[in-house]
Amino acid sequence: MSSPPTVMDQPTRALTIYGGYETNNNYNWSPFTTKLEARLRFSNRPYDVRAGSFSKAPKGKVPYIHLEGSRSGKPALTMGDSTLIAQRLIVMGEVDDLNSVLSPSQKAQDLMVRTLVEEKLYWIMLHERFLQGQNFYRFRDEGPLSSIPYAVRLVVGGIVGRGVAKALQAQGTGRHTVEELDQMSEEAWAALNDLCTAHTTSTLDDGQVAATSKRMPWIFGGQDPTEADASLYGLLVAVFVGATPKMKKMVQNYPALINYADRIHETYFSQYAKWQS
Repeated sequence: MSSPPTVMDQPTRALTIYGGYETNNNYNWSPFTTKLEARLRFSNRPYDVRAGSFSKAPKGKVPYIHLEGSRSGKPALTMGDSTLIAQRLIVMGEVDDLNSVLSPSQKAQDLMVRTLVEEKLYWIMLHERFLQGQNFYRFRDEGPLSSIPYAVRLVVGGIVGRGVAKALQAQGTGRHTVEELDQMSEEAWAALNDLCTAHTTSTLDDGQVAATSKRMPWIFGGQDPTEADASLYGLLVAVFVGATPKMKKMVQNYPALINYADRIHETYFSQYAKWQS
C-alpha cells in the first residue's frame, strides 16, 4: 500500500478537541476521543485538547472539535461525532484520507472492523464499566468525574450511570447475561488478534519476517494506517485505562494486540502516560 499524501507541511488552522475533562497528558477514558486524536496524529495534524462542556457539544456528547476560521475567509467549524469529524476534515483537506489507497473490498473490510469495534465491543466495554462489580465506582472516583467535589460527584455519577444503563438496555447489550457478553467479547477479540497476526506473520522467509517485524503492525498489514486502526487503538486504550479489568485481562492474552497497542503508543503517543500492564 503506497503512502497517501501528507498534510503535515501545509499551513494549518488551530484545531481543538474537546474530550469532556482535563487529561494532562493522560489518555482520555473515551475510546472515541483517543480514536480522534490518533486520527489526527496519523496525519501529523497539530491540535490541542481541552475539557469542553457537554452542554456546548453539538450532539451533546464528546468528543467534539472547534476548527478556527482562516485569514482567507474560511469559516470556523464546530462539530461532533468522531467519524463525521474525520470525514469532514478529509473533505476540507485538513487531514489525510487514510482509506484512499484501499480497494473497494478493502474499504468494506475496514468498515466491518470499525463496526465490530464501535458497535459491538464498545457497548460490551460500557456494560462492564458501569454495570459489573465495583467498576462504576472506579469510573466515578478515579476517572472523568474525579475532579468534581465528592457530593456533586455522587449526584452526577448517579445520573451518568442511570443514563448509560438505560442506553445499554435500549441498544440491546443490556439485555444479555454477563456470561453471554463475555462469550461475545472473547470471540471478537480473538478475531481481531487473528487479523493482526495474519498480517504480521504471513511472510515466508526469515528475511521477510525480520522486515515485517520492524514495520508498524497496522490491522491490514499495509505500510500506513487506515480508519480501522484509529478505531481499534481508541478502544484498546479505553480498555487498558478505564475500569474494565475483565476485558483488559482478556485482551492481554492476545500478544498481537498487545504489540499493536504498544507500537502505536511508542510511535505516536510517547508523551502520554502509558497504561499499566
